[in-house]
Amino acid sequence: MMGNIQDSAVLLAALDRFLLKQPVSPESARLFRAQLLRRRRRLIRRYLAAADQLLAFWPLSQGSPSPGRARSPLRAAPLRNPL
Repeated sequence: MMGNIQDSAVLLAALDRFLLKQPVSPESARLFRAQLLRRRRRLIRRYLAAADQLLAFWPLSQGSPSPGRARSPLRAAPLRNPL
């Protein structure tokens, strides 16, 4: 879902660059850009409505680390002096 939002942002940026370089009917450009903005808003609303589903990937239970606080295997072992 987040990839779709990013894709829409990239498309909007590309359209804006294109419109600076190519002669296009202002009305057509306005309508197309408005459609892309509506799509991006719809994608963001859909993502926000489903954001709590992310917890299903990391169910919280007593004694388990909270999301974002997991111990990295790289940090689990003490650092050794390379000398």
